[in-house]
Parts: sequence; structure tokens; C-alpha cells
Amino acid sequence: MSSLNVQSRPTFPALIAASEAMDRPPEAVVALNTVLRLTPVDLRELGCVARSFAPTASQLLKLCNSSIFALDRPVHSLEQAAISLGADALRSLSLAWGVVHRVGKLLTPSQAREFWQHNLAVALISERIAAWRCCCASEAYLAGFLHDVGRVPLMIVSEERHASFRNCAWRDESIQAETHAFGIDHCELGVGIASRWDFPESLLRVVGKHHQLEVKGDEPELVRIVSAAEALCSQPRFTAANGSASTRFDHDQTVLSMRLPDLDPQEITTLAEALRMELLFAQRGERPSLRRSADQVEDGC
Repeated sequence: MSSLNVQSRPTFPALIAASEAMDRPPEAVVALNTVLRLTPVDLRELGCVARSFAPTASQLLKLCNSSIFALDRPVHSLEQAAISLGADALRSLSLAWGVVHRVGKLLTPSQAREFWQHNLAVALISERIAAWRCCCASEAYLAGFLHDVGRVPLMIVSEERHASFRNCAWRDESIQAETHAFGIDHCELGVGIASRWDFPESLLRVVGKHHQLEVKGDEPELVRIVSAAEALCSQPRFTAANGSASTRFDHDQTVLSMRLPDLDPQEITTLAEALRMELLFAQRGERPSLRRSADQVEDGC
């Protein structure tokens, strides 16, 4: 059982309904998660599940062979993927596919694009930070991709019932505004959803902790990486209204030093410089690979 509080439930009626709509993972994801969470994984059973849900297995294989994992050789079955990537990575990937599938049915196209544009930006920056720190980049990418799952019910309700909330809290990344409006924030909502989807503990912590202003040094590396990426991607980049490039660079260094306290000042400066253009591209959605990813997600790929 996760050490996070998974008992928090919304009390606003429309939010309860929206949250419950996210409580039902696709059947294929439930079946895959049941097999992949066991140690050791029963590859024969995994093959049976793949055959039972062939369209889903085919889409997952495309993702396994994508640039997310950059495998030396392509895999041709989920059994091979479990061996090459590891069961945990395949499990996280199947959960990510399930969230994409569910979100595509619940959000409007414009909402879905806005939601995934931010999550893909955080995924990209998480991946870059992890690679720079010699951590598992694909794990960080998937964690960044899934970190805001709790925002989906809030977006549904804000679109339907609260136009004023839609115009402030979602775009400002304000958990205070969320709590004021609904008595719960998207991190709490996300932990509840992720727990009921049976996310691994590492992803549960990311979902619940990514908005901490200062992540303690004893928090898992993955939480600190995604928290840093979230804070960086949530800030407007280099516009006249938001200060000079040097001011933004100073802010980026502060964000990194708070969330990655093991780095010395020179390492912070080097990492911030390495991320400077990545952040600009990510927030604008100008990197071609990011635009393609956003289009694929919106289409439910």
C-alpha cells in the first residue's frame, strides 16, 4: 500500500462524477497490469493477454520501438518487450496508453491538446534531466507524461460548470485555486486515481509530490526530477512581460538547486544552460518531435 494518502475523495458532486469517470482503466490495461506487476513475470500469460487484446498490444509495440526507449533492435512481441525493457517499464507504458485512451474519451479536443502539450513538455524535460544525471531517461519520460493525471477531472468540471475557474487555475498551475474552488487539488485527486489504477509506487509518489516547492533530499530521485521539470515548464519563457532571459535563467537555476540539492552551483549552472533551449522549444511546442507526439496523443495513438 502506498504511503501517500489515497483516501482523499472530492465532495463537489460534479467532481465526484468526473473523478469516477477516470477510475475505470481499459480492460486491456487491467489485464496487462495484473501480469506485469508480478515477480517474476509469467511470459506465457503475458502472451495470452497480448493475443486477447491484439490491437492494444500492437500499439504498445509501436511505442516500445519508438525513440522513447531507443532499443538497439526492435521487439516483435510483448514478451520480448518485457525482457528488453523490463516488466516495470512495460507496465508503466501500458498505464500511459490507458490514460491516453481514457482522456481521449473525456476531454474535448482542445482540452486534450492543452493537457498533453504540458505533459509532453514535462516528459521531455524530465527525460533530459535524467539523462544528464545518468538516470533512467525512459522512466523519467513516462513519469513526466503521467504526472498530471489528477487534472483531468478538474478540467472536465471547469469546462462544464466553472468558466472563471477554467480561466485561472488550470493555466496558472495553481493548487491553491483548485483547493479553494473544490476543496481538493489535482495532486490529491491524482493519487486517488493512480492508486485505483494500481500505478507503481514510484509513479504514485510523482503524481502526489510533483508540486512541492522544495523536495527534500531524501525524496526519490524520480520525484525530484519530475518536480524540477514541472516547475520549469510551468513558467513562461523569455517574454517582455516576464523579465529578461537572464532573469529567467536565474529562476531556472533556483528551481534546479531547490529540487536537486545534491548538485553544486557549477553543476546547476551547466544543467540550466543545457536545458535553456529545450525549455523554450518545449513550452512553445516548436520541437518537431514534440508536435508529432502531441498530434499522436490527440488522435489516441
